[in-house]
Amino acid sequence: MRRWEFVGDGSAKFWEAEAEGAAVTVRYGRVGADGRTQVKELDSAEAAVRYLAKVIAEKERKGYREVAARTSADEAALPDEAALPGEVVFPDEETFEVPVAWRRLVYPRRGGFARNIGGPRQDAEEFVAGRLKEEADWVEQMLSAPNSDAQIVEATRAQLSGSPSPLGAAALAAVTMHYQLPDGVFVDAWVRSHGLAFAARAVVEYFDIEAHWMQYGGQREDPWIGFRPGTTADGGHWARPKFADRMRALLAVADEGPYRQAVAALADCRGGARRRIAVSYLVPGERDWVDEACADAGAVDPTLRAMLLCSLNSPSQLDRFGGKFDVGWNDWTTPLVATLAEGTGKDFAPVLERGIDVAYGSDRVKAFAGALVELPTDDAFGILLARVEDKHVRPNLLEAMRRYPVRALRLLGKAAVGSAKYASMAEQLLAAHVQAHQKLTAAVLPDLPADVAGLVEPLADQP
Repeated sequence: MRRWEFVGDGSAKFWEAEAEGAAVTVRYGRVGADGRTQVKELDSAEAAVRYLAKVIAEKERKGYREVAARTSADEAALPDEAALPGEVVFPDEETFEVPVAWRRLVYPRRGGFARNIGGPRQDAEEFVAGRLKEEADWVEQMLSAPNSDAQIVEATRAQLSGSPSPLGAAALAAVTMHYQLPDGVFVDAWVRSHGLAFAARAVVEYFDIEAHWMQYGGQREDPWIGFRPGTTADGGHWARPKFADRMRALLAVADEGPYRQAVAALADCRGGARRRIAVSYLVPGERDWVDEACADAGAVDPTLRAMLLCSLNSPSQLDRFGGKFDVGWNDWTTPLVATLAEGTGKDFAPVLERGIDVAYGSDRVKAFAGALVELPTDDAFGILLARVEDKHVRPNLLEAMRRYPVRALRLLGKAAVGSAKYASMAEQLLAAHVQAHQKLTAAVLPDLPADVAGLVEPLADQP
């Protein structure tokens, strides 16, 4: 059944409805209670659908907001206050498991969640060779330009003449790259031609290269190629999606021997913040390297910071960001959330808070608020509670109250006796929560802080 919830007027209520054949079934009541069920028979299935649409519209006009319906698994997770007379079963409000849906979205890492990673595409070398042939004149213009870096020019000419050079391969990719090319095709070609270690080194070199020109209609002018200055990835739009993501995936599933060869090849190309982060992104399992890269978290641009977040292995590494979690607008994604969950566990709520604060559009707010529900921590619950007046967040707060009823009693009570602007709303939610969990409240009451207990006890005594 689809489910709607309403918070206000001192209560939290739900309403569920579905049409099946010519019948419309609704269930309603207080959040946390079983509620009452009613069935209305209509003349036909079409009439039932029309009636359902009508009553849904009425509920939404009254302020009800649609949330995810409970499943049988959800119900099983609730404290079973009626299992044994007089006994209260406390739910587990601390254990965290990465949701199955997230596991399919993580950026792969060695030893992490299993992902189906295909090998290098068979036509990759032919594809890249064809691209180089198409752009041969343009490549020569770049290499002959007086402002082009001599080291890069030498390495590129060596690569063209058959003397493999990771720097030269990366430079050719930078000059001939086009956004319509298949993701990872250069990486696949390098792996097939020169092996995993060469390809990993070339990807890191790609981050450091800037192929410059000015575009005037169909004309390209002022070409040159050089090393990218500073510690940013600005201008390297495709370094991660077209190169690093594929390289990371291949390294994650490589045999131990080739993987170790790649790590050895990367060991001596970690000079500078940009290169350190690029290497850590490719091989996040090398924890000492990630630790070292975390020192650069505050000094790099949002693109590199997002890559570093996806390289972490522990909450202590996340702490080294100093609360600075700004990433590029297109990096605020569920794969980022999933990868953080795999790497740091349940302690990344502050990252999601920043994601909500800078979210563009309600869909992203809902997504990150929903992710906070999955984290069984006071931080996550508190972030949702602080945004209770946001209609896109409130349904997720109600879901968090349902999943973590003891935490909800404690934190709603703390907010209700405090001075936050949402204290009044917290008190309303607390009153409804206490009524829905009377036995649990009575069991928890002695452990609540005195000021919270003083507020909760009278609510529990209400009929």
